Amino acid sequence: MNVCRCETGEEIALAYGAGLTELNRDTSDAAKFYTRLFPIGSTRNIAPSRYGHPRLMLPEGRKYIEKGVEEYGIYDHYEKEAFSGIYPRRIGEVSSVRSESVSDKSGRMLTVYYFQDHALPFAPNDYELPNEKKRVSFQDGELAGLGESDDHYFEVNFNSATREFEIITTWPYDDDMQLPGGNLIPKSGDHYILWNVRMPDEYYSLAEEEFLAAAEQYNEEHWLDIRVYKAPTDHVWIEENDVHLSVGRRVKLVSEAYFPDKGYRQSRITKITKRVNLPS
Repeated sequence: MNVCRCETGEEIALAYGAGLTELNRDTSDAAKFYTRLFPIGSTRNIAPSRYGHPRLMLPEGRKYIEKGVEEYGIYDHYEKEAFSGIYPRRIGEVSSVRSESVSDKSGRMLTVYYFQDHALPFAPNDYELPNEKKRVSFQDGELAGLGESDDHYFEVNFNSATREFEIITTWPYDDDMQLPGGNLIPKSGDHYILWNVRMPDEYYSLAEEEFLAAAEQYNEEHWLDIRVYKAPTDHVWIEENDVHLSVGRRVKLVSEAYFPDKGYRQSRITKITKRVNLPS
């Protein structure tokens, strides 16, 4: 299945008085369209009582960003999934790792892994969220993509005295293999994100700016200009210049009125209607 943009042939310039007897602008009703984007922020690492909102907001509390409102009016679109990975966070780096062999309540032996991040500028225990357990998602290394659920996380404890994270051991497989364990263990230089904690205040403004940049980028990639241009052709000009128009043919529409910046717009033909008694 080919879903690319269909364009064919050599580009032809058309304008009023040069192939066209008039040029009118209309809008397409066949495309998903919006002019006001409401980006829905993540709730991760957000403390509503302190931040003032249950979700990450755009800077200065903005609720939406607009594009094309003056021309088309207001058409709302709400987007959440595209911004789910943006929240107040810090990408930390594992500085050192150690392990201990212990037995659980049933007497089963296991290896518990601990790691430190010497550059961590705050104590996570001072930023706990009510009813939440601290989690770590590794971004690279042997534990990247592993852990609980689609978020690939490991629950952790933090010792404020030793400034160590303890990774809670799991048995995700149908055997005696533990995780972390074997070759799948944290190592110095691995990067991780800590979440389910209320981050220090300075991380919120950074996340808001990232959120705004992502929303603007989303607009650049998904906002559609649904303007279409309709024009009857000058059959004499078409015949004298031996022009053959077809669906997909590249065209340069020349008009200072409609395209004041460049004076033209490069496009393509998407529909042709022919008269039976005068095909040109």
